[in-house]
Amino acid sequence: MKKMLQQLSNLSPSRRMTEAELAEFGLNELAYIKPLKVQGEWMHGVYGADGTPITIIQNRELAIATLQQHEMAALSVH
Repeated sequence: MKKMLQQLSNLSPSRRMTEAELAEFGLNELAYIKPLKVQGEWMHGVYGADGTPITIIQNRELAIATLQQHEMAALSVH
C-alpha cells in the first residue's frame, strides 16, 4: 500500500497515468475478494488487482488475513 501511495504522490497534477501504469497500479498491493459458489458451497475467490485468480478460500475473514500476511490490501467485489 505504501508503494501505491508513493506512486500517486509522485504524479504531478498535469500528468495522467498511462494505460500501462494504470494496469500495473496496485498489482502487488491490492487483491479482490469475491463470493462464489463452488460445488454448491459458498467460498471466496481471491483475485489479483488485474483480475488474475489467486486462490479460493472458505471464508472472507481467512481471505483477508491471508492477504494481510502478504502485505496486500483486500477489496470486496459484489
